[in-house]
Amino acid sequence: MTATTQHRTDRWRSDDAAEQYVRELLVCSRYAFENHWISAHGERGEFLPLMAESIPGQYGATRGIDIFAVDEAGVLWIIEVSRGSPRGAARFKGGGRPVKYADYTLQMSARWRQAAAARFLAEMPTAVQMLRDLLHDDAGADAAVKRRFTALLDQHRKAIIIPVGAHFDAIDTDIDWLLEVYTHRFPSGLLQGRYRQ
Repeated sequence: MTATTQHRTDRWRSDDAAEQYVRELLVCSRYAFENHWISAHGERGEFLPLMAESIPGQYGATRGIDIFAVDEAGVLWIIEVSRGSPRGAARFKGGGRPVKYADYTLQMSARWRQAAAARFLAEMPTAVQMLRDLLHDDAGADAAVKRRFTALLDQHRKAIIIPVGAHFDAIDTDIDWLLEVYTHRFPSGLLQGRYRQ
């Protein structure tokens, strides 16, 4: 990442209050989101890396990827924020319904992530400006910015953020529930479904 200009990805606000809240924590707290992997050293999960920047990834009002983020090492992350839905004594999040434009694969499957990112590039009018801020890239031509993003997309990492006590069903996705499903260590009503913007 180059730092020739002050970038403000907070100008690209998420329409959903919970997603905006998560984005704010991603760039200011190394310990906000913990996965389910229990390490032998600390007997606790690993934390989601601190992000340098983030933008909403939707190509429409509520369609597409919740968050694109780049961590301090320059790795692109695709992040899904979910409140889950109440079932029995807990909240539940699965891969969602089959998505037509992603060959009827589930949301957060590898095919869906690629298809949703392609739609963001093709259908979001401000995609290039948003990616310039995300990648700190002022100098490249529009096509070069898109190529750089696409190259990072090929090596991206992924994360699902769910409320504490919720469950995630990884069937028919490539999500590793131990390593890629994170819970929010600072409970908020925003992730429990009480508030929506």
